[in-house]
Parts: sequence; C-alpha cells; structure tokens
Amino acid sequence: RIRGRCRSGKRMGSVERVAKYLADAQALTSARPVGTGKVIAEMKKLQTWLRKHQDEALPDGSKAQLLTSVQTYYKIALRDPELKDPAFALVDDILKLPEGKLISGKSKKQCLKWIDALTGKAVDEDGGEVCEEAAATRLAVIDVDDEGRCTLMHEACGDTREAVEVGDGILRAAIKAAFETRDSLTVLVSGDSGEVLSIAEDGNRP
Repeated sequence: RIRGRCRSGKRMGSVERVAKYLADAQALTSARPVGTGKVIAEMKKLQTWLRKHQDEALPDGSKAQLLTSVQTYYKIALRDPELKDPAFALVDDILKLPEGKLISGKSKKQCLKWIDALTGKAVDEDGGEVCEEAAATRLAVIDVDDEGRCTLMHEACGDTREAVEVGDGILRAAIKAAFETRDSLTVLVSGDSGEVLSIAEDGNRP
C-alpha cells in the first residue's frame, strides 16, 4: 500500500496529513485491546513527520489538531508504562520545534506539564494525573476561533473542551483580545454548567 496518499492518488498536503494523524491516534488508542506496538509505531511515524516538516507553517486549526494528536498519545501513556518512553520522546520533539510553525508557544507550555507527568510528577495514587472538577475550574485557553469559541484545556490532566461558547459578549471580546496579546491565559469555568465565568486572576498577567 502506498503511504502518504489520499484516495484520489494525490499526495496529502500537511493539513490533510495532520487530520489523518489525529484520526489514526484516536482510532488506535480507543481500540480494545490497545495494540501497543501499533501505537508506538504511529508515534514514531508522527515524530518523523514533525522533523521533516518542522519549518512549515500550519493554520491554527491544524495546530490544534496536531496538539490533540500528541495529547491523545500522552493520555494513554499515563495508563500504560510501555508507552511512557515513546510518548515522552514525542512530546520532547514537540518542544524542540520552532515556535509558531507547527505548534504555538502556548501549546509548548502545556507540553512541559505533560513532560512532568510522564516523568512521575503531579500524578495521583493510580498513576494517572489528577483531573478533578470543582465548583469553578481553571482551564487554559489554547485556541480562540474567529467567532470567539474557545478550546480549553485542563492543565492537570490534559483533557480538552472544544468550541466552548462564551455567552457574555463583553467577556468573549476580552478573552479574544487577551489570547492574542498574552503569553498565557486561563479562565474560570463552572463545574456544573460548563459556562465560562471569567478570566482567571493568574491569566491577567501579561
């Protein structure tokens, strides 16, 4: 089978390839039982692609897909010791990429926390990262689209929420402006309704 080509026979562009890496990551990690060898092989294939295309620039949507692919492998590695070293190598390669090309600077900061978790820091008694819901939860803003919808990430465990609507127009505009001008941004989200309540205090620092 010829790899790297779509059904029409044309070679995949980077946007299509990143989308396929995400689909493959989700399919492999959701299989029961998980094929550990196949997961490791796919992580290595993604690493090879990252190194080859590190100087290319992806649109924001594809950057988010790429980060989600890495996050998918990271999360399953927390539960499978055999996958921790390959996942560490993958996340470490993400950190070595030129900032703003395939991955954003904000995403790299999240990857640093994943490195800590994979090396044994910030984990619970069962070996997985703590991801508790409180009355109001702090979530990192990792993307804001043109309509003001946010992609949010739980910094403790890496869980993401996509296309989160911000009902208050003033708050939506403030989040969009802050995301574009600050190095990092966190918001407070209601643990019951999932509603974005405000910009968190630690997200107000430039």
